[in-house]
Amino acid sequence: MASVAGEVSKSRYVQYEPELIRIISENLKQLCKMAKWTQRDFAEAIEYAPAQANAYYNGNTLISTKALFMLSTSEELRRKGIKFSVDDLMKPGFEPGGSDSGGNAPHSIINADHRHFVGTYFLYLFDQTETEVSGGPRSLRYGVLNIREIYVPSEPESYIATARFFKEEDKWKAEKIKNALDSGVEKGLSRPELTDLIRKEMYENNEQYPGTVTFSEKNVFISISNIQYYDQALVILPLKITPKTDDRTYIGGLGSVNSVTRGDEKMPAAQKIIISRYKLEKSVEEIGKYLRLSTSGFKAGNETAELVRWFERLYSVGDKQDDTSRMLQVLQDNDRKVLFESRMQRLIKEYIEKNAFCVGVVSGKDDHDVYKLIKQFRK
Repeated sequence: MASVAGEVSKSRYVQYEPELIRIISENLKQLCKMAKWTQRDFAEAIEYAPAQANAYYNGNTLISTKALFMLSTSEELRRKGIKFSVDDLMKPGFEPGGSDSGGNAPHSIINADHRHFVGTYFLYLFDQTETEVSGGPRSLRYGVLNIREIYVPSEPESYIATARFFKEEDKWKAEKIKNALDSGVEKGLSRPELTDLIRKEMYENNEQYPGTVTFSEKNVFISISNIQYYDQALVILPLKITPKTDDRTYIGGLGSVNSVTRGDEKMPAAQKIIISRYKLEKSVEEIGKYLRLSTSGFKAGNETAELVRWFERLYSVGDKQDDTSRMLQVLQDNDRKVLFESRMQRLIKEYIEKNAFCVGVVSGKDDHDVYKLIKQFRK
């Protein structure tokens, strides 16, 4: 009897296995579509060789429970708001939610609107290392910027950036890089393949500017740096500038770039920058008019007077002495130096916090004007 029962169980298994494989395969395809995964991404997620993963994906063989467990506990899928249990993938009509959310509708994808910024852009800004020609515009610098998603457990940032900058005579290099990266996306390269392409095209002679991308309710913050040039920059862009249309992909706009670089270069603290998915077929003069930013020079007032008074107290003699000055005379020269430096640092810090930290501010009108300019070249 036991032998007969075993045969019956085996018969039922053979009968239902193809249907189970078909259901799981369909659900895996639905999952990859929602997660925007390629088959290579899927293979990496379950930590199987591409050939074995493809057999699971295409319904050629029954997927292992280990692979199902890897998917149901995937940190990447969790960050995308896609939650489910192992048995959800074995049921027809797979929808994220499952037992973790009581069978409700799929969770919304975290930071879904931010994905509109993913892609490769041209950059336009003034070359601040050159002296401005009287009566004419400063020369432009051209750049290329790539923004892409990453998934790191327990990290709030899920987007990174890489940029490179070129002088006007080398702007063709920016075009070459952008065309190569756009072509890679059109070919459907996986994230690892796209990362390899970015390194090949942009990581040359340590001229790349890697960094991170974060978001607030109103702005996009792109923080990039280059060790070779001792240069750090923060690009600030308005978050909501593209009208709500069927295609809400961010095509570009006007932002500010706030930079700290070597003191021997004539780089101001702030300037404007144009970011565009499309090449702007305009003259240097026409583009430059959107980038002009007036900045005020350093004007010390009360701070200088206070430093002079403090210096007099530390080193004055005779009739100029007051009670404080007389007490300070007992100090050694090294002590006086420390006191003076401390006072000077405090005053400089206060001045910078109140007045001198120059941050370029972009108005909504300026940004909209640049958006209209970019839209002319939209393909």
